[in-house]
Amino acid sequence: MKNIKSKFDNMAIKWKIFGYLLMFSICLLFLLWMSQVVFLPSIYEKTRINEMLSASRQIEAIITGDIDLNRITDIAEENEACVIVISANGNVVISTDVQRDCMLHKSTYSQLLDIIIYAKENGGQLQGVYSSNNPFQPNKIIEYSAGRSNKDTPQSMIYCKQINNSDGNVLGYIILNVRLSPVGATVTTIQ
Repeated sequence: MKNIKSKFDNMAIKWKIFGYLLMFSICLLFLLWMSQVVFLPSIYEKTRINEMLSASRQIEAIITGDIDLNRITDIAEENEACVIVISANGNVVISTDVQRDCMLHKSTYSQLLDIIIYAKENGGQLQGVYSSNNPFQPNKIIEYSAGRSNKDTPQSMIYCKQINNSDGNVLGYIILNVRLSPVGATVTTIQ
């Protein structure tokens, strides 16, 4: 141990600086790699969920504020989300298909009504993650948990929210579908 310390003490200052910079660079690269491989998917998923919730609030404001319904299509395109708005009497008011393989637009009308029923039973909101390995079934929702996603299986999220007017009467339902995990290819490449 003393031999190594004495060699280090006898080293020229330029080699000491080089050694410290090399260790710092290796630690920095390791930290950067870890953040991309470990943290990027969960950060991306949380960001997508927040975007989806924000989009649902914007759509709700449009519906309750009697604003032009065509703005809903713009919101869907901005957030890369499929949107279906169903009135309280069960009529589809607007349907925007932005994603390829959108679960909402592959669903039957009765499946959409099942989502609404489970949202009503859940206090007016329903949120669930699904994938091709785990198809969406409203009565079998997978609760979202960061880090739980399988990197090999693209996941999407369904969100349904009941829209009420200022008197508390139900105006309808917003159902959104967003893709949660397109960063899997990026993370796999980095690994």
